[in-house]
Amino acid sequence: MGEDPSIRYALWNQDVPENTEETHFDLRWKSKGLELRFSRSNLHTAWMYNEKMEGFNRYAGELPDGLSFEDSMTSVEKKLGKPEIVFRDPLEDEPGKKAEVKIDQVYKKKGVCVRFRKSDKGDVVITAIAIFPEGDAPLW
Repeated sequence: MGEDPSIRYALWNQDVPENTEETHFDLRWKSKGLELRFSRSNLHTAWMYNEKMEGFNRYAGELPDGLSFEDSMTSVEKKLGKPEIVFRDPLEDEPGKKAEVKIDQVYKKKGVCVRFRKSDKGDVVITAIAIFPEGDAPLW
């Protein structure tokens, strides 16, 4: 990679009995737009970031399934179909203020997650794309 990664340790609780309170760690190469997430010392999820994600440069490698960071939600669905799971998370929680929203579209059968950010102005951009074992789910 040409540089040492930053390392981040976290506690993950998916509210699933066999996965509760599982620790994981990330190796991050922000200048390369890449994060590798490990669970029980095994690689589980690779996150590839767009420069729209604060602190990261754009991942320059090939993205899965013909995806591009320029894709819209509509073009992602044309390429991958309807997502099996959709998570929405407000990034700010101020009453009366429009908040940015993080939207994760998860395609478990394909092993792909596409993360969008919808601004308070309504524009939507891809901030990251993850790959993980097919049939599983990404480690957030």
